[in-house]
Amino acid sequence: MFGRKAIPVAVSLLCAVSVLTAPAQEPIQDSAYENRLETKAVRKRRSALRRPKKDTPEEQLHYALDLRNNGKLRKAAQQYRALVHHWHESEQATYAQLAYAEILEAQKKYAQAFKEYQYLLDFYGSNYPYEDVLERQFRIAHTLMTGRRGEALGFDGFRDPARALPFLEQVIESAPNGKYSAVSQFYIGVIHEDAKDYVDAVSAYEMLLYRYPRSSHAADGAFRRANSLVELARRAANDEAAAEEAMAALAQFIRRFPEHEGIAQAQKSLDALRVRVSTKHYQIAEFYDRIARRPEAALISYRYYVQRFPYTELATAAEKRIEALEAESTP
Repeated sequence: MFGRKAIPVAVSLLCAVSVLTAPAQEPIQDSAYENRLETKAVRKRRSALRRPKKDTPEEQLHYALDLRNNGKLRKAAQQYRALVHHWHESEQATYAQLAYAEILEAQKKYAQAFKEYQYLLDFYGSNYPYEDVLERQFRIAHTLMTGRRGEALGFDGFRDPARALPFLEQVIESAPNGKYSAVSQFYIGVIHEDAKDYVDAVSAYEMLLYRYPRSSHAADGAFRRANSLVELARRAANDEAAAEEAMAALAQFIRRFPEHEGIAQAQKSLDALRVRVSTKHYQIAEFYDRIARRPEAALISYRYYVQRFPYTELATAAEKRIEALEAESTP
């Protein structure tokens, strides 16, 4: 695809193997680029500040590669960048852009590296395997999500998974049906859930189930969506609608994924919510019956309770009160 002139760049790709196989849990270096993602790139153009050292793109590419192989990464990055700016439409520009992004990733400048990979997609996507770039971007997002900040400064660091959100969202936007879209959507939900942002977590999991119902993450997403709704119901103890939504989600999860390891927990949560809601309804019936002394309203409430919660322990007591109230109302 790139012709004979681009063949020497294969060496550059081989030199990048150490970057591609680096562990995802390595320490994260904070920088001015962290927590900031602007991927809508403007086309790079010739500039007096980006002058190449050589006269042709072929020579410039070899020059940058030599710098990289000799460990002069900062200068190599500058020369790769100069090549892209000066010979943007050349065959070598694709490889130079890739090499520049790889160096940034190796230097743990993750946000900037992600942005440069995105530039590779936007301007050279037809010249380089799209899925390979997405994999690199997903790896960066996963590193930001699972790693710690501050370690490069001599501290133990702290986790800040939320900074991965815009990167995961960009992976999905770049390829809505790509290999990493479903897992990225799932992780968005996990990040919100871990931060106790349950409303956003529910929305993220619902999007996962809507767009990727057959993905390998659908079952876990349904389970976590139900759990997030349970947490919202616990926060709003008097909101019956919240409890109803949580119960519906739990029941749906149990029906759809009966083999999931979370079934027992889901059933326990469902039973607890049913007891909570049914007890409240029984208390309403008792209020009309014992305190307000409104037998007609009590009868309606008891009948509703038996109809809706026929298998609860209080159903028998409700039936007895119905019989007694009906007998009292008979002339």
